[in-house]
Amino acid sequence: MSFLLKLVLGGIIILATNLSHATEPLLLIPGMVFHPGKPDPTWGHRSMVNGSFQWTGTIGFLQRNGYRFGGYLQVEGAGQHSRISLNAVGADAPARNANFFVLRFSPNAAIEGLTVKGQEIAQAIAELKRQVMF
Repeated sequence: MSFLLKLVLGGIIILATNLSHATEPLLLIPGMVFHPGKPDPTWGHRSMVNGSFQWTGTIGFLQRNGYRFGGYLQVEGAGQHSRISLNAVGADAPARNANFFVLRFSPNAAIEGLTVKGQEIAQAIAELKRQVMF
């Protein structure tokens, strides 16, 4: 079984295939972060609408088009002591059944630049593979 991870930079989404039936997950990766530690409005926020929770922004758009949100991959800590975890609050499906996730960089990544972002992307891919591949 092959594992293909599609990286989307800067909130630009290319929907070349019907991901609602895809087995490989899509990892949305933020571009520039202007306010480290605060939610990025590009992805959206979850709020109560007519008695049920709904997402706005990119997450909401993808959900309305049949895609299943698996949650946020969040980096905690800094440097060699950082770790990544899946925050599934607001997810549509368990990680194994979801077809898109969002990476949240650590505040340190916005300050330190590409090296730290590259390390955090690598950690996110490893964690996503662990979550999805059993």
